[in-house]
Amino acid sequence: MPLRLTKKHDGDVITFVRDDGSATSSRARDRGSPAMHDLMHYAVESTLGHDAAFIALLASGHDIDVWQDAKSTLRTNPPAQAIHAETIVGMLHLKWATEGPDALRTADPDELNAYLATFFKNAGAAPPTPLTRVQIEAIADAYQALFARWADTPIDATLELPWPPPPGASPHNAS
Repeated sequence: MPLRLTKKHDGDVITFVRDDGSATSSRARDRGSPAMHDLMHYAVESTLGHDAAFIALLASGHDIDVWQDAKSTLRTNPPAQAIHAETIVGMLHLKWATEGPDALRTADPDELNAYLATFFKNAGAAPPTPLTRVQIEAIADAYQALFARWADTPIDATLELPWPPPPGASPHNAS
């Protein structure tokens, strides 16, 4: 089941094609950030082995637009793993975007986990399992490789990523 990101002048398109041939798709309203956010989802969810977060939920039949629908049960009551993944993705994407690519490799796991614990405590929810240095470095490596592949993707071309990633695959060679 491929996750496809198509680079467009007027907003990138994300498409997820399921094994049964059905698909869900959405066009971003601006360039850059939405695709980068989705690539961070791919790096986080594939590295952490998530099976109930954004990409896995698309694979199981949910539409991308369900996240915009205020009446959607999935949006109002998502699986804990989806909340954890979204928060981790947001935190790491922001750190990468504001501090640069090396910021993830040098990030202090205790600092990141303290942020996550505080965020979830304030939200009245259980925090995710703490991230390890190895996991953070693996996410950083995956995201850096995905970022490079996306940067090399020409306008009107598509970057295709398998889901789930094959065992032992790295974003360097996932196609």
